[in-house]
Amino acid sequence: MAIIINKKIYALVDCNNFFVSCERVFNPKLRQVPVVVLTNNDGCIIARSNEAKALGIKMAEPFFKCRDYLEANNVKIFSPNFRLYGDMSHRVMSELESFCSKVEVYSIDEAFLDLSEQHINDYHKWGQQLVDKVYKNIGIPVTVGIGANRTLAKIATEIAKHSPEMNGVLDLEGCHEKKIDEYLKKVEIQDIWGIGRKYAVKLRSLGFYSAYDLKNADIGWIRKKLTVMGQRIVMELNGKACRNIDDIRNTKKAIASTRSFGKYVTTKREIAEAVSLYVARAVEKLRRQKSRAESITLYIRTNPHKSGEQYYSNSGTAQLEYPSSFTPDFVKLALKILDNVYVPGKKYKKAGVFLTGIVPESVLQRKLFHKYDSDSVKINDNLMKCLDTINGAYGKRTLRLASEGFERRWYMKQNLLSKRFTSSWDELLVVGG
Repeated sequence: MAIIINKKIYALVDCNNFFVSCERVFNPKLRQVPVVVLTNNDGCIIARSNEAKALGIKMAEPFFKCRDYLEANNVKIFSPNFRLYGDMSHRVMSELESFCSKVEVYSIDEAFLDLSEQHINDYHKWGQQLVDKVYKNIGIPVTVGIGANRTLAKIATEIAKHSPEMNGVLDLEGCHEKKIDEYLKKVEIQDIWGIGRKYAVKLRSLGFYSAYDLKNADIGWIRKKLTVMGQRIVMELNGKACRNIDDIRNTKKAIASTRSFGKYVTTKREIAEAVSLYVARAVEKLRRQKSRAESITLYIRTNPHKSGEQYYSNSGTAQLEYPSSFTPDFVKLALKILDNVYVPGKKYKKAGVFLTGIVPESVLQRKLFHKYDSDSVKINDNLMKCLDTINGAYGKRTLRLASEGFERRWYMKQNLLSKRFTSSWDELLVVGG
């Protein structure tokens, strides 16, 4: 009996200038005009429209440095509206599921679609239909790259994004190999999915400047220089499918949650509220990657740029007997550290927490002189699972620890925040009078 093996085909769908596009959905006056979105506390630029890029506005540029330039060029400026962006992302991903049963969400604005079992005669036509439907139903412009594996699909998306004549779609699977090589020659080595800055510097020193150069590298030599992961990248550039999303989305060895306060904070109670929130966010990320952590570090500091005031910064670290992903465990430790590092009378500007000693949740190294209560751990795990499920369904922080506070006067500045059109009854779009 013959065995039929389906050929691997992947599409990467990438939302164009996603944060800016979300703002434009509910405010058509923003189309064709320069728009930027800032980080928390309106600190730096994290998203730019194409019109803003054309003005030379740089990513991560501090807002206070370029504010006059932005205003002089009539650039529309927004604080980050993550509630809106998260909901719009969910809508886009749900729309993609109507095109493909296997959708792998890679980030808030990117998803891989495994088309290997789809019956598609014309991938370019299929991609164009997807682009049109997502824009019609959601209002978000997207770019689609199609290839024999995730690496080539990613490359196709980046090429299509910067080639207006392609109308948002590039099907490398439908291209002759010579044409694919022409595209790969235009892709710089640091822009290949999975090649970090360190490896890019190393590869350039060895004479590899483009994806085409790496494609033609000796596999054995690459394995010695870049390990198995480098070998897989070369194989994918040659059309084979051998990498998973998890090969790139590595488990973090440390997780941080830090924020500047929206105003100067002087009381320990307010700092404790902020610290509790930061811990909750960090441990939520920990659970999301199916890990546990053993240690937590907390730091607090005043404003180092405030003239006339003595700068103060201090930190402390505490450790659990066994790795955990139970939020209250880390909140208790963090608040104990705060008791030791807090100095009354200071005007604090920032605090942050770091989780370290991270291990997979399936790994447990027993200790000779410490008791491990497996029943309590199971109860705590179920409680956190319940909390994450409810917050996932009804919105972040729907359920939270009381220690996180309710008034949050210290919370980050968002002076240029748009309305949460899709997630707040009080902020629905109003049409007409």
